[in-house]
Amino acid sequence: MTKTKVAVVGGGLGAVSAAWWLTSTPALRDRYEVTVYQHGWRLGGKGASGRNAQIHDRVEEHGVHMFLGFYENAFRTMRACFEEWQRPSNHPWPSIDQAFLPQRLITLQEEVAGRGRLVWNIEAPWLPGTPGLDDGLGVDGELLQRVEGFFRWIETGLRDHQGVHAVIVPLLAAVEHALAALKVPGFLTGGLALLIAGVLRLAKIAERVLRSHLVNDDLLRRAVYLTELGLSALHAWVVEVLPHERPGEDAFSRLNNKELRELLIENGCPRHVAKWAPVKALYDLGFAYRNGDASDVDNGAIAAGVGLKIMLRIALAYKNAPLFRLASGMGDTVFTPLYEVLVQRGVQFKFFHRLQNVGLSADGNSLATLDFNVQAAAVVAGHRYRPLVSVKNLGCWPSQPLWAQLTADTPRVDFEAPDVDTHVSTVRLQRGVDFDACVLGASLGSLPAACAELASKPKWQRLFATVPTVATQAFQAWINKPTGQLGFHAGATIMTSAVEPFDSWGDMSEVLHTENWPATSAAPKSLHYFCSPMPEPNVGVSVVRDRARTMLNRDAGTFWPDAVTSAGFDWSLLVDDDNRVGDQRLLAQYSRANTAGSERYVQSFPGTIAARLQANDGVDGSGVNGLFLAGDWILTGLNAGSAEAATEGGMLASRAICGTPANISDCEI
Repeated sequence: MTKTKVAVVGGGLGAVSAAWWLTSTPALRDRYEVTVYQHGWRLGGKGASGRNAQIHDRVEEHGVHMFLGFYENAFRTMRACFEEWQRPSNHPWPSIDQAFLPQRLITLQEEVAGRGRLVWNIEAPWLPGTPGLDDGLGVDGELLQRVEGFFRWIETGLRDHQGVHAVIVPLLAAVEHALAALKVPGFLTGGLALLIAGVLRLAKIAERVLRSHLVNDDLLRRAVYLTELGLSALHAWVVEVLPHERPGEDAFSRLNNKELRELLIENGCPRHVAKWAPVKALYDLGFAYRNGDASDVDNGAIAAGVGLKIMLRIALAYKNAPLFRLASGMGDTVFTPLYEVLVQRGVQFKFFHRLQNVGLSADGNSLATLDFNVQAAAVVAGHRYRPLVSVKNLGCWPSQPLWAQLTADTPRVDFEAPDVDTHVSTVRLQRGVDFDACVLGASLGSLPAACAELASKPKWQRLFATVPTVATQAFQAWINKPTGQLGFHAGATIMTSAVEPFDSWGDMSEVLHTENWPATSAAPKSLHYFCSPMPEPNVGVSVVRDRARTMLNRDAGTFWPDAVTSAGFDWSLLVDDDNRVGDQRLLAQYSRANTAGSERYVQSFPGTIAARLQANDGVDGSGVNGLFLAGDWILTGLNAGSAEAATEGGMLASRAICGTPANISDCEI
């Protein structure tokens, strides 16, 4: 039987997920011949990581990467991959549970008038279920239990408070009534909205009565504000979403022309609470700021339907833990297993292939050609480039190409940089000869340069003009003391809602075990990642390093009080093999400016979601016969830049081509 040839363009999670599901069964592998075309030497896209062979095989990332506990499609894919992955008996991850680690401690920075920025450590409760497994959770009965648990969590904090108990009693009583009402069959479609609105009015009364106590009483302030925020989100869901649910439709999408904070305020949230740390954390999570300016949450923009869905999923719909940290770099943990299994299945990978043009037929209705610049050639013509290196029994992606596998005259350039057009040859693939269908899975920011013919079509013009992307910046610091000796004693955490220029911090010290540091006192004892949007105009690595200097000198004391002196940050804490002095030790850390088209983060602003395209080909999808789409920029159930949306995009492309997978989770709310 002649196989259908599918060309997959791109190496990010959307493209690789499409290749995964297109070849997910022996029957599909008999039907489809899949080839992945990727510029440069590694997979990953915005999630790529590299090992620096010159500096102890350290992991170098684009930023902080996590899987969230509601990422059903991403976890489903990775669980299937780990089950099929053939690895040696001494591999450090016998199962997926050693590679994806539940993270329940979350740290926020809360701005309080007269007290500055306060560190707020939240230990999220364990919730039942395992992400990626079809365990029956998410149905209405389970959902009601989770809503009840949310109320109970707030109630417990209030009841244990020893301050102004008498004033809180009415609010506690109202919450108890709400909990009881939630258990009444059919109440969701009855008076729940009125009940929530009534409880919310009581919470606002409590805030007014307790105002003089809220500045200095952290427990009380947070309990009252969380009650107001949670109830306003639930009210928006009950009033704006539930009555409009229809089979096969996303009722949240009707809200996407509004901004999230506007929706919360309309549903009873006080304005100051709509700008509070947990809300800012949501904007930080999605780099959701106009022009990358995160200096004020008022610059933030999230389509209300997208934002409300994510809020509810983070609070109610996660399984086990709200976050899962990766035991090593994103490349090692996610893309190595996917790559090795796909190679084992017979998928071909053409590295060093940069897309130059997507050519259309004369009438513009069908895909005709794909043009690539071939950036480098293997030493032995026709031999497959083998991209991985072994570090502590892990297959890893190096931070540079493996030059020994390339011809001696290959220039030592950054093949990932968009302004580097070095190539040794060009290749044109003809549809019907070299391929039959194409999955365009490259990132949105990289597409305009290679899609001039597509850009002549109105829906593509609208996509490019409407759906925004943003540059990001990242900084990694290897420190010669454990985190506890820096003055942060709560444990390994993920912090966000911090002050700019870096609003997010991840204690990634467990990654050190996968790096090759010598067993000496000079070796790092903790590892820390920082990231944030990058304000326009975009700048280079030196400016990111300067911003890291500012952050450490000015702000590190708020969460690492023992890492600062009267003169500022203690620079001797930074590990530096060259033993430089003072802030020059920053040169030994890793700074990154993610400004290239393929590195830019897709945003979900109000009024932009409807401009996204569907995964299938033809008039109701890409507008082009034979051209399918994948990635976090297409229309998915989440519509937010994330590993989950990218995976779902790949699954949708696969389903449009071959019907597999038949079921794609939208993680019920």
